[in-house]
Amino acid sequence: MDPYPHPYSQAAKLDPRIKDPRPPIEPSLAPLIDSCQLPEDLSLDLLRGTGQDEIFVYTADKVLQSAPTLKHTEYSTPERHGISVLLSVFSPKEPTSQALPALYHIHGGGMVAGDRFTALPELVSLLKGIECVVVSVEYRLAPETRAPRAAEDCYAGLAWTWEHAGELGVDPSRIVVWGVSGGAALATAVCLMARDAQRRGGDGGDSDAPMPFVKAQMLVTPMLDDRCDTVSEAV
Repeated sequence: MDPYPHPYSQAAKLDPRIKDPRPPIEPSLAPLIDSCQLPEDLSLDLLRGTGQDEIFVYTADKVLQSAPTLKHTEYSTPERHGISVLLSVFSPKEPTSQALPALYHIHGGGMVAGDRFTALPELVSLLKGIECVVVSVEYRLAPETRAPRAAEDCYAGLAWTWEHAGELGVDPSRIVVWGVSGGAALATAVCLMARDAQRRGGDGGDSDAPMPFVKAQMLVTPMLDDRCDTVSEAV
């Protein structure tokens, strides 16, 4: 695939196809922006990282390399409507408490790319010095899976985490939902679903359904504006 022919920092000046005004770019950031050249035509395979260099591939091993004090365990939720949700749990090897706070991680990727390990090494680095358990959910991606299935996957993972908090070494009253970009939109939906479950006394009024408690939510560059009329989204 042919790369985009212009430096991104100069695209508004050099690309005659760009008719709408673009905000100025901080000159000190231009070299960084221009170093990330993408092909002229984007594809789903490219967005999902197919064929990318290993440096861009995230795995459990890479997470543990960045945080050797953690251990990794995988869990699966019980099947519901034929679907079981996979969770990766990163917890301290030698915890100082049997009931630690937890960060429930929903990865970014515009809801079309990424997996439960995406950007986790960077997140774990931010948590340095904070003793907690990180639970990361593997949700189904679009366009193969349409909304609201991704949010339902994330909610199922959160409900399972809350129900099995003791097994995971988690304090069920201190679970924070964290989402990045597209994952932040899902995090918002999950927190609203948890709120509504609490109000209804369970899923759809079912008293036996899980009603997970969310201590707080953290939304990083959330993909929440559905108007699609900002400069960065203009076609």
